[in-house]
Amino acid sequence: MYFSKLCRIWSNSQLTTIGEYSFRSCKLETITIPKNVTSIEEGAFYDCINLKIVVNLSELDIKLGSTDTAISLIPNYGYVAYYAALVVSGDEKYEIIEENNVKYAITNTQVAAMEMIDKNATTCSLRQDTTVIGYNVFGDLLETIKIPASVKIIGNFAFSFCGSLISVEFAENSQLTTIGEHVFESCYLLESIVIPASVTNIEYCTFYDCSALKSVKFDENSQLVRLGSSAFSGCSSLESIKIPAGVSVVGTNTFYNCTSLSSIEFAENSQLVSIKQGAFSNCDLLESIVIPASVTSIERYVFPENDNLTISFENSEGWQYKTSSSATTWNNVTSDIATFIKQNRNYYYRRVE
Repeated sequence: MYFSKLCRIWSNSQLTTIGEYSFRSCKLETITIPKNVTSIEEGAFYDCINLKIVVNLSELDIKLGSTDTAISLIPNYGYVAYYAALVVSGDEKYEIIEENNVKYAITNTQVAAMEMIDKNATTCSLRQDTTVIGYNVFGDLLETIKIPASVKIIGNFAFSFCGSLISVEFAENSQLTTIGEHVFESCYLLESIVIPASVTNIEYCTFYDCSALKSVKFDENSQLVRLGSSAFSGCSSLESIKIPAGVSVVGTNTFYNCTSLSSIEFAENSQLVSIKQGAFSNCDLLESIVIPASVTSIERYVFPENDNLTISFENSEGWQYKTSSSATTWNNVTSDIATFIKQNRNYYYRRVE
């Protein structure tokens, strides 16, 4: 049985552990994590979609962040901040205000957009000091948005299913670092986007099923380090992509089913280390790809089953394979790695010095 309502956990509570699925699907809007809590277990706050503010009195490092555990280093602490717009620590105070059709939670250091009050509005003007855009803020009639330079995090699902959205513009000198999970999922009319240089993380399913998205550009000197699993999966109009040099992992199914994708380029001096399962699978128009010398791990079904695809390796020496994830024996690839990997898409590969 799951409770639907709860008022509070007392801040002076001696509680140390919040157990699995304790508050699943509750209608909480705020929660205070008592100072003695040392563990929040799996799914404790799963599906608490109204939980916008987390007051953290504990020593746990609770952050707005990803649940993509395959590549994320941020623990999700039972989804406690998954739907949140604001995490405050200790005695930090906040207030709730409404301004220009948007409800905000404000502290001395943060301005978090929590909700667009009239979800039928086609435009939205955010405060120029906004630092966070929270979960599911906008309505599906929104057509245009300009993200202020002060915004550092766009939270999970912020623009998801905004089926009328045609323009997303980031202000000059953007400070944005994280574009969260499912942020632009199913924004069917969005055709192009330019990602600010400051962005380090594009999370799980960020642009999933943006079927009209033809052009994705990264600003010069991009700081991007992570492309989350399924980040561009189903972007069936995407024609080309240049992956910034700092990206170390291309996640599971990142470009899966990008059926118009014919060109993938890795920036000079790429630091890419790992390409996860299915990353470019079903990209049947892909003509060629050059794997950077830095890559040491390629999982199964990374490449499309396309006889016309040309795969090249900047470092073709030292490659090994195993036939399944559970296999313990690695075997040396004794023939041309590019040919071998095309013929054995279902194997796992690593490069050793």
